Amino acid sequence: EEFLGHDGDATKKTIEGLGVIPGKVIRFDDDAVPAVPHIGWNGRIPHQSSPVLSTSEEKDEVYFVHSYYVPIIEENKDWILTSTTYGNQRYVSSVQKGCVVATQFHPEKSGTTGLNIFKNFLQ
Repeated sequence: EEFLGHDGDATKKTIEGLGVIPGKVIRFDDDAVPAVPHIGWNGRIPHQSSPVLSTSEEKDEVYFVHSYYVPIIEENKDWILTSTTYGNQRYVSSVQKGCVVATQFHPEKSGTTGLNIFKNFLQ
């Protein structure tokens, strides 16, 4: 369970990242989501345009396997590429700033949508 660069906080059941991107990595609350870990297909809400996502649409679902999430906060908004909602929790599902791109979902398990994300990243 990793998310590029986030801070951790042991008092809130979070894990430490690299500290590059502002925010905490927090375990899903078992009472707020259908199941932990979140395993399955889900959509993404775009927050900025990106060549990496230029061939995918909001309706195109991607595959997730994770127990932790990064909440959307004012300090990380300029990093957020997409967000996703699971149960009652909306969270950062991908980030981009300059040439840095990272995803919470698994492009390699996301079928044609994931392959297109990889293709766009390499171009």
